[in-house]
Amino acid sequence: MQFSKLTEIINLKLPLVLAFLCFSYFARSQYKLEIEIVNLRSNNGKIALELLDNNQKVILGKKCIIQNKKGVIIIDNLKTEKYAIHFIHDENSNDKFDTNWLGIPIEGYGFSNNAFGNYGPLPFDKLLFKVKGDIRIILTTKY
Repeated sequence: MQFSKLTEIINLKLPLVLAFLCFSYFARSQYKLEIEIVNLRSNNGKIALELLDNNQKVILGKKCIIQNKKGVIIIDNLKTEKYAIHFIHDENSNDKFDTNWLGIPIEGYGFSNNAFGNYGPLPFDKLLFKVKGDIRIILTTKY
């Protein structure tokens, strides 16, 4: 009688324990990325940021307000993977990256790894960084 009762308890609780262990593992494999954007020339407008996966696909877009010439964006639930970031300081809040008549940016911008090129677009691999735990990065704005 005792043995059958024990077996019944194990059969009922084992799936719950396994589910809890799987959930715990999944929850632990999700990380937080805190991005601080510095070197903004004003508190006007907002920051518009995109997070890309290692296939150059935009997986998330976020905007934040600016205080004390800085912006902070927090992204939760990231898997261990390589990512890239690009952002603009949309000073006039028109939701686009403004340039002059020659195509030279007149609003601030930046990239992950604080990568900047001289002419033309950077190779994408220069922007990639790996998330393998909760991390905080500081990105500098270029005007």
